[in-house]
Amino acid sequence: MVIWTNNAILHITDFVKEAKNGTEEVAKEYILKLIDYVDTIETMPKIGKKVNYNATNYEIRQIIYKKH
Repeated sequence: MVIWTNNAILHITDFVKEAKNGTEEVAKEYILKLIDYVDTIETMPKIGKKVNYNATNYEIRQIIYKKH
């Protein structure tokens, strides 16, 4: 299961809000592709860099998609 951090959601929301007039559709398409990319973690849970974060019992992985 993929759980998005509040920070990740905030960055995505800010990205869409900052999209200039006329490019909002491009920004939305980018976000949908980003979400699809992140969803690959569900089928390949060992991809990405393992992040040491002791405040949780979850295994946290970091993957980069273009600017995010």
